[in-house]
Amino acid sequence: MPARCQYCGRETTDGRAFCSDECMVQYNTATGRTLPDVKHLLLGIALSLFLILIGPVTGNQPMVGIGVAVLGFVVAKWPMATPETVEAVGYVPSHEICRAIGVTIILVGLFMTLWM
Repeated sequence: MPARCQYCGRETTDGRAFCSDECMVQYNTATGRTLPDVKHLLLGIALSLFLILIGPVTGNQPMVGIGVAVLGFVVAKWPMATPETVEAVGYVPSHEICRAIGVTIILVGLFMTLWM
């Protein structure tokens, strides 16, 4: 299996971790910025779980859908991919995948809110 650039996901010919020095600098910059975003991600997940759990307790079923939509927004706003995914496809493509999943979760939440 050919090696992939850890930032952009392009195949590298000589097995290096990055296809260029520019990708290495951008990867180091991007990973340095994501560490502070972890607290936002965790707070957003906690808020969405609270909303999801409060819905059945109060008998407000649309609240569950709102909580799911908030979870989708959090995942789309602060995407965090697993290291295995980053290694397999690269940093940028893995975050695009996470954002696509977040948008899908938002749509599911809105569907749950409006039609359930």
